[in-house]
Amino acid sequence: MRGFSPRAGTITSGSHIAFGAAFQQQAPGDWPLDFEVSGLYSVRNYWTIGARIGRLRTRRETFLLRSYGGHPASEFNETRYKEPGFAAYADFNYFYFPKQYFFGFGPDSRQVDRTDYLQHTASYEAVAGYQITDWLGVSVRAGILQFDLDPGKDDSYTDTQTLFPSVPGIDRQPDFYRFSSALLVDNRDVPTDPRSGGVAGILFSRYRDKDSDEFEFNRYAVDLRHYFPIDPLLSVVALHFFSSVDDPIGQSQIPFYLNEWLGGGSTLRGFSRQRFRDRNLILLNGEFRIHVTDSLELAAFYDTGKVFRDLDDYNFKRLEKGYGGGVRLKGGNILFLRFDVAHSREGTHIHVSIGPAF
Repeated sequence: MRGFSPRAGTITSGSHIAFGAAFQQQAPGDWPLDFEVSGLYSVRNYWTIGARIGRLRTRRETFLLRSYGGHPASEFNETRYKEPGFAAYADFNYFYFPKQYFFGFGPDSRQVDRTDYLQHTASYEAVAGYQITDWLGVSVRAGILQFDLDPGKDDSYTDTQTLFPSVPGIDRQPDFYRFSSALLVDNRDVPTDPRSGGVAGILFSRYRDKDSDEFEFNRYAVDLRHYFPIDPLLSVVALHFFSSVDDPIGQSQIPFYLNEWLGGGSTLRGFSRQRFRDRNLILLNGEFRIHVTDSLELAAFYDTGKVFRDLDDYNFKRLEKGYGGGVRLKGGNILFLRFDVAHSREGTHIHVSIGPAF
C-alpha cells in the first residue's frame, strides 16, 4: 500500500468508535525501509498518533505484538490470514486517554468509589514477528514506555489523585523498559468471522523501572478461544478463556495504571469499564452467535471472571457474572459495528464498538 488510506477502529476499551487516516510509503524493491504515519481520533476524545519505519509490507500477514493500549486480552485479536514470513520495524506511538477509571483494588472495591484520571503514554519500541507457518507465529517487542497522569476529564467523578493518594504509581510515573514475547497458534477457518477452529496464545512481559527498583514485575498471560459451528442454524458457539498473572520482583510494586482490569465492552460487559483491577485475573466469555443475513448477526452472551491479589485465590470461586445480548452489523466476513446490552448485579450497560469482543 502506498499513499493515504482511511482508518476506523477502537483505540482502547471505552474510547468508542475512532476515525483517522494513515500514510505509507514503501521503499523500492526489497529494501526494508518502508515508512508509515497514522492517527485516530475517537468520538469520546481519545486519540493516538504513531510512526513506523522498517519492514512493514509483510506485517499484516505476520503475528506481531501490539503497542501499549487496548484491553487486557487484545494482544491476540488477530483478524487477518497469515503467511510464512518476517516483519520488523521501529514503532513510535503516543496515546491520550482522558477518562481512565479506578475503583480501588480487588474484588471488594466499591462502585461508589469510582474515580477518574487522564493518562498520557508514549512508546519507543522495536517489534519483530516471524510467521513460521500460516497457523504458527512468534513475536517480540522491546523498548521504553513513558507515562504521565493528570486529573481526569470526567467531571462526574472525583479525581483518582484525590481519593486514592497513596496507591502505587499515583505520585510518580517512571519510564519503563519493557520486553515482551509471545507465541500464537491460530487455526480458525476465517479470522475475521470464525465459525470453526481456535486460537491459543501465550505471552511473557517484563516491566522495569528505568530509574530505580521501585517498580519491576513480570507478566504471564494465556489466551484460548474456540468456535463450534451449529450448521442447521447457521450459528456459532464461541468460547474464550483469558488469564493474566503479574509477579513483582523482590519488594518492587506494580503501578496501579499497569494492573490488568475487568469490566467494559470486551471483558465483563455487565460492569463499568475498568471496574475491577488487581495483579491477577481470570476471564471466561461465551457467545451464541446467530446468522440472520449476510449483514446482520444476533448474539447472546455470558461473561464471568474475577481479579485477585494472592495466587492462593487462583480458582473459580467468587466469580463476577454478567449476561446479555447484542446486534452485530457486518459486511461480508467483516464485523464493523457491535451493539451489546449486558446486565449484572451492578445494573445494565450498553456498549458500542468496532469488531468482535473476541
